[in-house]
Amino acid sequence: MIKIATQCLGHCVCYPWFIINQKPCTKERFMVQTENPVAHDSPDHKTCWGTAINNITNVAFVRSMTIRYGRSNYLDLGCSSGRLVHDFARVGWKSVGLEGSDCSKKLRRGEWPWYQNLFTCDISKPFRFDIQFDVVTAWDVVEHLSIQGLEQLCDNVHSCLSPNGIWIITTANNSDTACGIELHQTKWTKDQWTKVFVSRGFSVCPIESLLRRFEMVRHSADGSEFVLISSK
Repeated sequence: MIKIATQCLGHCVCYPWFIINQKPCTKERFMVQTENPVAHDSPDHKTCWGTAINNITNVAFVRSMTIRYGRSNYLDLGCSSGRLVHDFARVGWKSVGLEGSDCSKKLRRGEWPWYQNLFTCDISKPFRFDIQFDVVTAWDVVEHLSIQGLEQLCDNVHSCLSPNGIWIITTANNSDTACGIELHQTKWTKDQWTKVFVSRGFSVCPIESLLRRFEMVRHSADGSEFVLISSK
């Protein structure tokens, strides 16, 4: 509860900055190239759980990344309603979101009816873009993938991450069920996650070196929060 309250406070404190710095969203469309537009095998798609209820954002995070990178390119993996993606676009970023389930798209939920750079895509299968991103995020997403799917996702991020880009991840090692279906396919400790990311060509940096607690969009209960830099 303290973490949630801190995040909400940061969002509120930074909101005047967000309003003052708003710009017209880009009209450019950044298409994802994939042969798997929906994650049909994903438990989250089968239950339509996270994508149907998540609407999280934090303009303190948007502000922090804008100060660090200027108005650059942002990719959110597992974007759900697309609210955070749209918030980046509203302050001038080229901002893209990928969501494995087509539930929000079909229900015209959140930002999907009017923001053109939200796409459905199975991120555990190959995908690519014609642009690179300075900031990629996966907020409580990777634990929903199988080991094979996670390995492919790492390769996907390598292909679209800019040379100075970062991949921010929060994850958990707990069980999570909805409608009797286990949603978390990989329940690892922080050390196990670290070994996998390093083995797939990433360097792991302390998240405290980049973000303060109130700037986080989500928090991992067991401290499994990472900033990854490509070491390839």
